[in-house]
Amino acid sequence: MEIDLFARLQGRPGAQREMKKAIHDVQVPTRAEPGCLDDHAFQSIKDPEEF
Repeated sequence: MEIDLFARLQGRPGAQREMKKAIHDVQVPTRAEPGCLDDHAFQSIKDPEEF
């Protein structure tokens, strides 16, 4: 069974760098989990505080 999950995260104003690091820190172990096929994160081009 394959599950797709989409989430929208809104960071505090001026916290883009911290948000990117927090997302990256979660992605690394997530990608290593058995059965994980892929994991991507994107930053909005319209709102840099939205991921």
